Amino acid sequence: MSTPWTDTLKDIQKNSALLKKANPEILEAFGAVREAAHHNAALDPKTRELIAIAVSVALHCKGCIASHTFQAKRAGATAEEVAAAAGTAMLIGIGSAYTQSIDVMKAYEEF
Repeated sequence: MSTPWTDTLKDIQKNSALLKKANPEILEAFGAVREAAHHNAALDPKTRELIAIAVSVALHCKGCIASHTFQAKRAGATAEEVAAAAGTAMLIGIGSAYTQSIDVMKAYEEF
């Protein structure tokens, strides 16, 4: 049975050829960076995907969320680990708003 998240992932996989046809050099470079990141032995695949989930949430990228959640589950991440990664992204988002709010007050004081 198809779900919105599996549909999102399938759509990316199906339609990547459109971007590759229009800009093959960029897609080649993206693929090379992806391969290099995957061969970095300092992080195991599960940890790398959990980090990617947190970044995906922070960047509001639905396609990234679909792809990296799928890969994290394949790498053995538990629901609790995925939730912790998403929770970390929430914390960073709140922290970012907090520090930006301090900047707003500093700007107000300056003006």
